[in-house]
Amino acid sequence: MLASLRAHATHSHSIVRSAAANMSTKANNAAAAAATPSASASAPSAAGAYQPLDVARYMTALNARRQPSAIRSLMPLLQIPGMISLGGGLPNPALFPFRSLSFGLAGGKEVRLSDAELNESLQYSPTPGLPKFVAQLRDLQQREHAPPQPAGSWSVSVSTGSSDALFKAFDLLVEEGDNVLIEAPTYSGSLAALKPLKANLIEIAVDEFGMIPSKLEGMMHTCSSMQGRAKPRVLYVIPTGQNPAGCTLTAQRKKEIYEIACRYDLIILEDDPYYFLVRFNAEAAGRPAVALDSVLLHVLLTLLICIRLFPGFVLQSYGPEKAPAVGADANWQRPANSSFLSMDTEGRVLRFDSFSKILSSGLRLGMVTGPTAFIQRIDYVSQAANLHTSGLSQVRFIAHGRDAGCFTDAPLRVRPSLTGHVCVCSGWRLVRCW
Repeated sequence: MLASLRAHATHSHSIVRSAAANMSTKANNAAAAAATPSASASAPSAAGAYQPLDVARYMTALNARRQPSAIRSLMPLLQIPGMISLGGGLPNPALFPFRSLSFGLAGGKEVRLSDAELNESLQYSPTPGLPKFVAQLRDLQQREHAPPQPAGSWSVSVSTGSSDALFKAFDLLVEEGDNVLIEAPTYSGSLAALKPLKANLIEIAVDEFGMIPSKLEGMMHTCSSMQGRAKPRVLYVIPTGQNPAGCTLTAQRKKEIYEIACRYDLIILEDDPYYFLVRFNAEAAGRPAVALDSVLLHVLLTLLICIRLFPGFVLQSYGPEKAPAVGADANWQRPANSSFLSMDTEGRVLRFDSFSKILSSGLRLGMVTGPTAFIQRIDYVSQAANLHTSGLSQVRFIAHGRDAGCFTDAPLRVRPSLTGHVCVCSGWRLVRCW
């Protein structure tokens, strides 16, 4: 019996060593691939090679002290078929008190999780997300934004709603006393995360077409003599259906803002939760059209709060003839504008997306996309804070895409089953009265 146990232990040890060697080889191959620029990638450097930004130049002292969790680092090994781990505290899936799980959709279709999906959803999983889900999200970002960087230089990490990832990005980038550039007005939820950090919030004016590039340029010129962390290095912007102002940045303004960010070495936090709800052509129509779902009635309260905080702002109506329409699936268009991520040749954009507005806010599902080194530092915060986003929420999304056909086309479309609860913000916007 003892000899059998020893033989089994020796065999298990060899499996772990083999797995570690395989992981090391894959990591080396990935590093080599990341170091080799793709033919289609833009070349910001004089030598023509993509040069990723050094995340250490931007991270806070707190985030610099964060180290990868030893237990979390073992999670990739657990994806190897037949691997048995005694180190991660993983419960035996056979003991989970659930035997099946299904969801009835509004259109009458039923989505049922397979046994493997159910077990996977109930078990601990990698911090960046379930591998299959992360792969789907990466494909989605490639279709929608096509980041102009080498394939190995950008990553996607699943978050518990986009606000979760944004909060962790502040942990990475915002130190007490830092000057952070924001729109005036901006989202009250982000202010709630920034103010306890005691950052100096520098407001940049917006109009009906979003942040005004000349105002940003002027502020950065004023701050150009500052040294160290006193110089602004973070720009937080909501480019689509800005909450609470209701404006949407045009493609030209995004291009100008990105060029300013490159000149002054800014990291752009692109918070875009309404991207998939907006149907517009700002250049052709002359005005942005904003579609918001009915769950966002809290926006009205936010507007009142901002009017209270910013007495120089008033509500103004576009007029009913300017109000956008939300069409059926066949009429859905992806936003005509480019994203900051789509023009990020230097790896200085962190993009935050949310599925709260198109699937369910209660599932708490979002993602952050950006340079791999920055995403890894955000994952370190997750490893210490919440380990990973709910596996059930992730598998629920995978199953919905598999059985209902959602989130699988190129470009992404909001299906009729998901647009039934969408209503249109009736043409109101928040503007300066001077």
